Amino acid sequence: MSANIKTTFDLPELPPELWIAIFELATELPESLRKQLNESQSLFRFPGEARVLLDYQRSFKTSFIIRKRLLSVCKQFRSFAVPYLYGHLLLERHQTLPLLLRTFSASTRRSQEDGTSSTLGCYTTRLDVCLREDSFDVDAARNLGEILFYLPNIAVITFCGGYRGVRMQPTFMFALQKVGGSLRILNWQTPVFSPSVDAHHFVLSSTPNLTSLQLHWINDTDPLLLLPVLPHLRTLSLLRVRDPCQSQPQPPLEDMPTNPFPALTQIRLNHAWLINHAHVQAILQLCAPTITTVYLSTFLKWADWLPIMSMLQELGLCMEFLTLHMDHMLLSDDDHLSPPPSVRTLGLRFEVTYVSDPVYKNIVKQVTNLKGDELRVVRIETKNVSYLRDKAAAAQDFVEVLEAQGRRLEFGEGQGLEID
Repeated sequence: MSANIKTTFDLPELPPELWIAIFELATELPESLRKQLNESQSLFRFPGEARVLLDYQRSFKTSFIIRKRLLSVCKQFRSFAVPYLYGHLLLERHQTLPLLLRTFSASTRRSQEDGTSSTLGCYTTRLDVCLREDSFDVDAARNLGEILFYLPNIAVITFCGGYRGVRMQPTFMFALQKVGGSLRILNWQTPVFSPSVDAHHFVLSSTPNLTSLQLHWINDTDPLLLLPVLPHLRTLSLLRVRDPCQSQPQPPLEDMPTNPFPALTQIRLNHAWLINHAHVQAILQLCAPTITTVYLSTFLKWADWLPIMSMLQELGLCMEFLTLHMDHMLLSDDDHLSPPPSVRTLGLRFEVTYVSDPVYKNIVKQVTNLKGDELRVVRIETKNVSYLRDKAAAAQDFVEVLEAQGRRLEFGEGQGLEID
């Protein structure tokens, strides 16, 4: 048989919309934004955020390989697959940026010459910037900004690695102004390319349709000072990597006469002590009628939740979903977890779960002694699942006591504990 004979494919005759649905199933990531948006209201989840970045990157690479292979099947598949190839971009190495920039530039030039409206950049709706080099390359920041100019329909931008401490470059800021109207999610998952505080208003004033925002509270600066009104913002996450800030006098609300986030429904504070900051308190007071979901984190060995729970009630929050994220599965005998009475689902996340039986039993005791007439679900999140399942006997007591209280114990994403 001649080596030059091309393989032919007897593809079934299917309507284009069915092929497109098949492509979506074949290339979709496990933590896709579409899946998350279709989930029912639950504990805090920042839209499109990867919980385990390495797993997310591996899944993306697998999906990207499938998308590239679809291009070579046949001409019909190529026309269907091109939007999927460029729809979601993950940038890991700055060496690839010049090639991507040239590709978008050439596509735009061909579109202008042919009089067509579609360019490759028009298909991109999500951009993940996960550059992992240790040394900063000035050209990388400039190339990123120039690439963004070619993405008129970009809806999601995530910064999730590398170049810590490097500020957002002017080229990128001006590009954001151009495409800001299409942006829905802006996530500084790590501080890479964070804008300086005095640039927040400049960057975000061009994103009137933003629905989700995650910012880093760097050093002693206050990122809330210069934020513009974001009328559609539903999710706000504030991250602080240094020690908790000290309590400050609460500013009079006339200092913030307009609610900057009238649609806000969920907020994350990491560290939880950001709740003591004056402007955070003002935001929480103004947004109290709409907030339903709160996520609080601390990585101190001993966490005193009582004053924080009291502050939530003082500020008038009536959230239904509350997550407490702490480092160790460790509470003193004097600690009492007393969430606000409006909470219906309480999530507990622990970074370190391998503890002695006495410590685990103390946690069980604390949780089964929770007050709250509305509390119906206690959910142990993510890392704890396999470890606590190994403690089946203790967990069985946990389940039975909660069931007697009319409550349910869940693990992970809402799954009940199955014990024989």
